[in-house]
Amino acid sequence: MARCKDPQERLFYTQQTRRQGWTKAVLAQQLSAQAYQRTVLAQHNFAQTLSAAQQTQAALALKDEYTFDFLELTEPHSEYELEQALLGNVRRFLQEMGGDFTFIGN
Repeated sequence: MARCKDPQERLFYTQQTRRQGWTKAVLAQQLSAQAYQRTVLAQHNFAQTLSAAQQTQAALALKDEYTFDFLELTEPHSEYELEQALLGNVRRFLQEMGGDFTFIGN
């Protein structure tokens, strides 16, 4: 939490840790991935259109909390490349689960 630049950022990570049940390792990964910057500070017009009380709530409601860093895709990448990387991980996961699981198609 020492990496947090301001109290708002620290509050964000504290609340998300409590809500999502993040472990210390997951919190560290979220800090490294700059989840706060990707979500709350994303471009929007909330300051012009919403009251101060509603701005944070709206930003959290619309945030994209998906982080695909584990796929190690280069920027920029296409939606097709993202799909193929995700499907490859699903297939490997199901193979590890054994013969009781199958992947029919995408």
